[in-house]
Amino acid sequence: MDSFTYKIYNSLDSTNAEAKRLSARGHPSTWILALKQTNGRGRNGKSWKTEKNGFAASLLYYPRIPHSVKALRSYVAGIALYDCVSSLGIDKKFLTLKWPNDLLFNGHKVAGILLETVSNANGLSSSLIVGFGVNLDECPDIKALDDNAVRPGTLKSSGCPMPSPEEFLRLLMPVYHHWDKGLELKGFKVIKKAFLDRTFPLGQQIVVKRANDSTTGLFSGICDDGALRLTCPD
Repeated sequence: MDSFTYKIYNSLDSTNAEAKRLSARGHPSTWILALKQTNGRGRNGKSWKTEKNGFAASLLYYPRIPHSVKALRSYVAGIALYDCVSSLGIDKKFLTLKWPNDLLFNGHKVAGILLETVSNANGLSSSLIVGFGVNLDECPDIKALDDNAVRPGTLKSSGCPMPSPEEFLRLLMPVYHHWDKGLELKGFKVIKKAFLDRTFPLGQQIVVKRANDSTTGLFSGICDDGALRLTCPD
């Protein structure tokens, strides 16, 4: 991924879905930005609503690495997103990366990340798709979300001027590329340290939510394979 090419769409069902369609045709690596997204998806199949002036983008590329290492790009994406947002002038003390794929501002969810891999049946290289959704100016109504959802928020509430979606993409692309190269050249230890510097402090009680249940424990770090380490009462 040596260049920062991107495609802008006035409207898409989902930037990740468009990335899959492009991948099936063997399209070269590219970023995809939708000014309106009508059927975005989050983790566990949940919908991701892109509101007015929201940021919805995906990166399609073809890293020649094992499938297990591709999953670590979730950390690359989170760190890049955190750094991109902090470059807007937002105080880092209000920003927190929430494992595995959310960015919080003052405890409110302002961004999410969705990774997907595609192994094409036509013999083309398998692709990695990294999707980003960011609430720049507006966010979904809390009443429209699940009862246990993290309360949504906007970056605009920080009081800092917000860029347009295209301007935000142009900020994000080189930062992602920087951390992606860091993982490739220096390994996950560098990425793990960067993530721990941007997430909850060790020893803080957290709740890990899965599709049908949740687990509460003390945050005890990240394993070398990217798994969360949680200390529970048992």
